[in-house]
Amino acid sequence: MNTRNIRAFTLIELLVVIAIIALLITMLLPALTNARRAGFTTVSLSNLKQLANGIAAYGNESKDGLVNPFDARMSTLYPGNRWCWVITRASQNVAPGGTVWTWRFNDAGFASEMFSAHWASLLMDYIAPGQLRSRVQFAPGDRTVIDRFNSYPATNLENIIWDGSYIYSPTMWLAHERYQGTSVPPLSEDDASARWWRRNRFDNVVLPWGKVMLWERFDFNQLTRRQANGPRIRSFPQWNNSEARPRFARVDGSVDTVSIAQLNALSNDSDPEVRRVYTPVSGLWRMPTTVLNRYSMGKDGFENGEQGTVAYPAYFWSTRDGIRGRDIVR
Repeated sequence: MNTRNIRAFTLIELLVVIAIIALLITMLLPALTNARRAGFTTVSLSNLKQLANGIAAYGNESKDGLVNPFDARMSTLYPGNRWCWVITRASQNVAPGGTVWTWRFNDAGFASEMFSAHWASLLMDYIAPGQLRSRVQFAPGDRTVIDRFNSYPATNLENIIWDGSYIYSPTMWLAHERYQGTSVPPLSEDDASARWWRRNRFDNVVLPWGKVMLWERFDFNQLTRRQANGPRIRSFPQWNNSEARPRFARVDGSVDTVSIAQLNALSNDSDPEVRRVYTPVSGLWRMPTTVLNRYSMGKDGFENGEQGTVAYPAYFWSTRDGIRGRDIVR
């Protein structure tokens, strides 16, 4: 009877192969992570560029005006309300006389400011008619907001307003005088606060290259952040977290990445004028969780000093001198 030898791996050879594979994975993972981050950065900067171009195109057809859906004259549609901040479709030039959708951003002390997270849903029709599901409004790593949007019905999106990944600075539709003191006055819908709303234009911006108009709500390239008085957790750092490097778009349409650590250094500079320019008027960003909950955003991981988080300076949100101020070093 003929027999033949069957050659097999020895235990030592198998362990060597496993060790080599483990070594290769260890070497490749950082490269794959860096490639992923580079891809996210490229997509996000492209999105910001397209959104900034959309706002500029709107301005070209709207007497140089910046996107602003609020107008006190619309209160005539709602008798009994002295100031009623309502929304019209961006495709109808965000002006009185269009079809009105009646979501009111009338949060106590923050009236109109949460529009900063929802503005893109009004501009989508203007940028790409009929393309309300365009991915340009979402950062590729922002699964929370993407999943929330995908839960909306596939039809009748034109009757819905939703939040996106990119924040539109409240200084774009509020008077620059509001940001000149040592703190910003709270917003309300009464006549006494009417002076703070303004139909700003591009030519109101003194430094288009230094004024941030749009930015990512989180730094999606970093998967962890430090919890208040605790260990790191798996959650994106908010845009103004001292560890963050968010992507942004200037008023002049250019896009870039900024180091919040660098802005922190400027706001603590030895030169008092530098400190004045780069320190947000409102101090820390403390949008209450109760307000965020009203927009289904309370569990998105915002760092507002509540729910075990640390509040950070309100960079870009409350720029000194408002629309006439400066956010970025050239």
